[in-house]
Amino acid sequence: MILRRALFVGLILIGLAACAQATQEPTPTLTPAPVWTATVTPIPSSTETSLPVPTPKVMTATLLIPEIPIKVFFPADYTLIKNDELRLRGSFLSYGFDRIDEPSQSISPPYPSAPYFADIYFFSEDSIAHYVDYCATTELEGGETFCNSGNYPELETYYGQRESFQNLSDYENYKLEKIGDRHYFTSPYFGRSGSYAKTKEYTTFVGDIKIDIWISLSSYMDYQPEEVLQLRSVESDQLFRLLYLDTN
Repeated sequence: MILRRALFVGLILIGLAACAQATQEPTPTLTPAPVWTATVTPIPSSTETSLPVPTPKVMTATLLIPEIPIKVFFPADYTLIKNDELRLRGSFLSYGFDRIDEPSQSISPPYPSAPYFADIYFFSEDSIAHYVDYCATTELEGGETFCNSGNYPELETYYGQRESFQNLSDYENYKLEKIGDRHYFTSPYFGRSGSYAKTKEYTTFVGDIKIDIWISLSSYMDYQPEEVLQLRSVESDQLFRLLYLDTN
């Protein structure tokens, strides 16, 4: 009996000691979890602009012709000057190319190197009709006229080329070729009355407006044999690719 009581008292003492030890251990400190704030980096607004219409790198000179409207890109060693003469070849507007480094015309040696850009003409049906009437009236009255020596287009030529251009077909001895992004009629070179000058013509249409671009193979007093002119005709085609018409 005494042994059981002693054992019971011992168990009680051991329990009390364990409780006392448990109360002496420090209470753990809970550290709150860090709060993460998302950093939003704003996306910069786009500064991209529409790309310019590509043009050949050699086209460093530009002229806007508001009457059409059209932009002419051409080599930087040329300038384009508006012709003062009215109704030139029946055109309602024309410009002459002038080279910066050398004259385009000369009546004595040294003659300008050829081929070179010469002129650009703009025709309408009305401008050609008025010019034809003007030439006929002047001749009937016995007045002086340069109509017969100007190599101007007749209405028949205008109508025929316009229709062929719309159908993308050749016209008589004019071959239709695509040069760059436009179609052009290319002519065999021809002479001009009273001189040795030889010219090659390139023709296109913007709507109903006929555009003739002339490249000279030789100047007025510069006689050249046929084989030289044929070579220059090929070089003229290469030179013409340096010109670009922008109608946008």
